[in-house]
Amino acid sequence: MESLNFIADQLNKPVIIVDSKLHIVCYNHASEICFQYNAEEVIGKSINILIPIEYHHSHNQLAKHFIDNNESPRLMSKRTGIIYAKRKDGYEFPIDISISNMLMGDQHYAIAVIYKH
Repeated sequence: MESLNFIADQLNKPVIIVDSKLHIVCYNHASEICFQYNAEEVIGKSINILIPIEYHHSHNQLAKHFIDNNESPRLMSKRTGIIYAKRKDGYEFPIDISISNMLMGDQHYAIAVIYKH
């Protein structure tokens, strides 16, 4: 995971990687700026920390399906319309997300690159 963290930190867009249990395993510097959490505050926690509560259930179902079925990469807003994220201070804001699947060893991950409106 160390090499993924290095690569993610080179990008100027927020990049978040979650495991198959939807726990954050990679959270780059641009994510820290965007969401106002330090990496230490979110690594190992549920991705729900960054999602408004009213979307938790539906997001978790869709995300698990995406990872479990190794679905093709896509831009989420083209499929679902406006997507909202939540900062540490509770402020909710619209985003676009490009998601991809990744297999490392026998573990599945989802990679999200976030584009703020």
